[in-house]
Amino acid sequence: GSVEVWTLQKDGSTKKVVYGPKQYIEIPPFTPHIFHFVADAVMAEWWEGRGNGSSSKFRAWFYSPYRSLVEQSYRSTSDSPPGK
Repeated sequence: GSVEVWTLQKDGSTKKVVYGPKQYIEIPPFTPHIFHFVADAVMAEWWEGRGNGSSSKFRAWFYSPYRSLVEQSYRSTSDSPPGK
């Protein structure tokens, strides 16, 4: 399979890179991103905190312009709302 990864750049633009089978993707912390699957694919994703104590807990936040695209994709592919 293949996936196009969109990442927000410091200048506000979006960089799009296509990855294929057995390629490794690493996205820096706090970088808004989207996975756009252009062919059937199996992908593993994990989130982890660093350090000890409360600072080690992972926290997710959503970049609104990208999140609205994700929400639109839910609506176009399902009759159910996200998470249902």
